[in-house]
Amino acid sequence: MLEFGVGFDTPGIIRFPFERITYQNENCTLIRFNKDNCMNFLDIENRTLKVEDDIKDIVNKILIL
Repeated sequence: MLEFGVGFDTPGIIRFPFERITYQNENCTLIRFNKDNCMNFLDIENRTLKVEDDIKDIVNKILIL
């Protein structure tokens, strides 16, 4: 699961469902790109990669490759 910059304005639309899917599926990994709000609410720390860098910088680095 890739989550880019999702905050808490409407967490029930993307953030909480992504965490729930990751929690319920042991083969799922959540990659959360968010420099301000990377914390999880469910116990999925071992299946979450938290990227707290600026998304713009990350996308620019990917495009250069």
